[in-house]
Amino acid sequence: MFLNKYILLNLKIKEKIDFDFNDIDEIKNKGYDKEYLIKGGYSLKYSDLESTRTDKWNLHTFSNHGINSSKLKICYVNNSNKMIDILNFALNNTNLNIETVCPVLWKYLRSRNLI
Repeated sequence: MFLNKYILLNLKIKEKIDFDFNDIDEIKNKGYDKEYLIKGGYSLKYSDLESTRTDKWNLHTFSNHGINSSKLKICYVNNSNKMIDILNFALNNTNLNIETVCPVLWKYLRSRNLI
């Protein structure tokens, strides 16, 4: 399962040095249709799919800009760095409504009895 293979990183990056809130989202800028973006994880609730600007939830560093490893930290919850464990922690301990935010991920998780 892919959620056991991925980790979540905490990035200690600074605006105007490592990223810019007004930067262009390189995926949205490729001209994909809305359905493709939604299947890829973009959320109608948190993404402006009419704009190529980067959404605040989906920031990235400047193109060709390296980040020093001292600015990276692997996230852990209850001694686990597996994405599924972190996701379940967030779902059980916050008001995150993943069904509304990312229906594609919600359907995937439900279809495999992961949540």
